[in-house]
Parts: sequence; structure tokens; C-alpha cells
Amino acid sequence: MTAVATSSVKWAHPRTQARSEETLARILDATESLLMQRRFEDISVGEIVRQSRSSVGAFYARFPDKDALLGCLYERFRKELAALTDAMFDPARWQNESLDAVLATAVPFLVQLHRERQGLLRAFAARACSDERFRQVWKQARHHAARRLKELVAARREEVGHPDPELAVEAGLSMVLCTVELKLQLGELDGPEMDVLAQELVRAVVAYAGIGPSRGVNQTEKSGSECKIGQPAAT
Repeated sequence: MTAVATSSVKWAHPRTQARSEETLARILDATESLLMQRRFEDISVGEIVRQSRSSVGAFYARFPDKDALLGCLYERFRKELAALTDAMFDPARWQNESLDAVLATAVPFLVQLHRERQGLLRAFAARACSDERFRQVWKQARHHAARRLKELVAARREEVGHPDPELAVEAGLSMVLCTVELKLQLGELDGPEMDVLAQELVRAVVAYAGIGPSRGVNQTEKSGSECKIGQPAAT
């Protein structure tokens, strides 16, 4: 994980020393690691500080309570996700690629991201049901991804058969995210069947949006789960 300046995280007490930043990063990393095994509500502050090789005093010097820690994790992830989204949908990355090639890489990438960060995302989704702050940040992350994808679609409108390309982007992205988030809540993100699901989601979005000529299936089979930022899908 990349350490985030504490002063930029609204849920944490402000700190400036480099050592303090390292301690904060260890606490955040330890919590995310524990979230791969158990729910946030079942993890104690004592476990977090032991895992992070820190202390209870160091924890409360940074957070007023455990809920503030989850908020800090959310803020860090939001920044990471924005950077990943910008890189994934960077127009320069896809300058010579078709829209179905974009989807054939972006959709499996979103699936893989949920698999790798499922403990963290499950905690966020649960909290978003009861906390307006989390709901708003969750919406902002979706809107950011949709906006960047719309920019790519706008430059390739002739490839979209749907009468409203922007609506197609919103609905297609919602289709993908809602499906993956349901799998997340059911604990069904692991296993080779998720690679198949990613391919089928590409098929569904390509067909729904009327993208053509339809090469999404071939692109997906070539891409599989190898969706690395900075490497355009092969055509």
C-alpha cells in the first residue's frame, strides 16, 4: 500500500512527521489484511495494533474511534481508485483501440479489483447502507468512472448502436458493478468461474450498447484476467 499524507485524510487527526505517516500506513494495511478474514465489526483495536506492530496509544493519537479508521481507509481507497480509473480510461492508452477493446480490458479489471480488495469493499458496502458519508463517496467513485468512460465513448460514437450512448455507458457500468457487488456480498468472488463471468459481462455490455463490429468476445478471451494498467488490450 502507498502511504497517504495524514493531513489529507479527513477522518484522521492531523500529523506531519514521516514516522507518524509510516505508523498510519501500517495501521491501515493491517486493518485491510484483517478484513480479508473477518467483518470490520468483529475486529478489535487490540488486534489491529498487534498486526501493525503499533500501540493502542498510537492508534488513538490518530483516530478518535474505530469508525474513524474505516473512514480513513475509505478515503485512501478512494484516492487509489481515482488514480486507477484515470489510468484505465486515459484516452492516450486507447488512442488506436476500439470501444469493445476498452471494455474487454476494463470489465475484467473491475472484477479483479473487487476480488483483490473484497474484504475492504465488503466493509465499505455494509457501512454505506447506514452512513450517508459513505454513500456519497461511493456514488462519487461510480460517477468518476462513468465520466471517464463517457469521454472514450464520445470519441467513438460511431461504434455505438444504442440511440443514447451516454445512457448506455451508465446502464452498462451499473450492470457490471451491481453484478460484481452482489457476488461480493455473497462471498462468491473467488474461483475460475469469475473469469467466465467477466467474459459474459463484456458480451452483455457490448450487445446491449450495440457496439460493433463486435470483437468483445475475442478481446476478452485474449485478455482474460490479465488487465494491467498501462498495457492496452491486444487486437
